[in-house]
Amino acid sequence: MSVVYLPVAEERLRGKSWLRSPDYSFASAQAVAPIIAAELGDVARVMPLAFLESGGRFEAVALLSLTPGRNLFVDPDGRWLGTYVPAVLRGYPFRLASSEKQGEFVLCIAEDAVADTAGSRDGQPFFDAGGALSPELTRILAYLTEVQSSRVAMDLAVQSIAAAGLLRPWDIKVRSQGKEMTVAGLKRIDEEALNALDAEALFELRKSFALPVVYAQMLAMGHTTVFEGLSRLQGQQQPFPDTAAPPAPDGARPGLAKAH
Repeated sequence: MSVVYLPVAEERLRGKSWLRSPDYSFASAQAVAPIIAAELGDVARVMPLAFLESGGRFEAVALLSLTPGRNLFVDPDGRWLGTYVPAVLRGYPFRLASSEKQGEFVLCIAEDAVADTAGSRDGQPFFDAGGALSPELTRILAYLTEVQSSRVAMDLAVQSIAAAGLLRPWDIKVRSQGKEMTVAGLKRIDEEALNALDAEALFELRKSFALPVVYAQMLAMGHTTVFEGLSRLQGQQQPFPDTAAPPAPDGARPGLAKAH
């Protein structure tokens, strides 16, 4: 079920409060998470990285599962099982949405995280007595703005990688119930194409922060084995379909803190 987001505006939310998410259940059906430039090293150390195409553009993502609609890093109780949570998941229930003015963004909140103040003991205020954002939301907005800036840097790098012809299909072979299955729809770095680039092309990739992304993705490919351990940890092995393409990321939910 898709999440409905509301702009954080005084006229709409006056007299109401917001609720912190108690766990990561909201991400339990998310098989991939877009990553930002600032967290590249943190993600690459613990999760496999790949690229997805949507509408002719590519995006770098962390793989959270090899099964659509399933996040193996979230257990049935909503606890995060890894040592690092991608930034796009950590700002929930808040996100930044594009405004009508080009280049500007609006702070939004998931509709189901809004509560009437009178009916919620744990509700946090949206605004102070003067109608300005509360200190907590001011901090959140500042952080989400930094995350958005880092997403722009990552986008520039990924589009440079694609333009250089360095992406090729990554059809991951997995075994489930004695059968070999293929996870399709992912892209990876073509090492041969990378080695064939001339000095000028490599310099262009370096200018756009693309080379760290290239090497991080190649090194992180071996982390696909993490899903076997996560399945055992949860006490349930998920079957893989014949061809499973992780769903396109929704781009919401930048974050605020590492795993609990």
